[in-house]
Amino acid sequence: MTAPYVLRDGLVVLREWNLADAAWYAEQSRDPETQKFTNEPPDLTEEQVRAAIASLPDRTGSVGRVICERGSGQRVGNIALAHAGEIGEISYWVAPAGRGRGMATAAVRLLSEWALGPLGLSEIRLWTRDGNVGSQRVALRCGYRRVPRHDKLQEVRGATWAMLAFTLTARP
Repeated sequence: MTAPYVLRDGLVVLREWNLADAAWYAEQSRDPETQKFTNEPPDLTEEQVRAAIASLPDRTGSVGRVICERGSGQRVGNIALAHAGEIGEISYWVAPAGRGRGMATAAVRLLSEWALGPLGLSEIRLWTRDGNVGSQRVALRCGYRRVPRHDKLQEVRGATWAMLAFTLTARP
């Protein structure tokens, strides 16, 4: 099942990426907080983002959306879901303009509800870098629970990061 073009609630809209979003994405991905907690390349170019956006429709088991503020339509972040079988993995980041306003929580909740509902997944996993308290709070506010047995180490830009695992399961 493909994701609907738009998912929305009272705070955010999750819409498909388009090529006009590429410069914004490349610029925002360089933000120091985004670099501190994600594996976005620090030298990501607009051309690389355009190529990634163009390939999205061809990716089976992958959904990528831009997080926009509902009222203004302003872009405030990126959210993605990769899935195989009945298990998915959500990843996201929020640009400075969207931080501290509930945008991440609303976006994660929306995509999670769709994934566990219409998409039919049984579990979603979310990893946060150890020390990323904001993302850990987002996961918990969205009903995810901490699952240390799924913690992992991840190589990012020549460093090893401890990644803390959270899961959300479908309700029967």
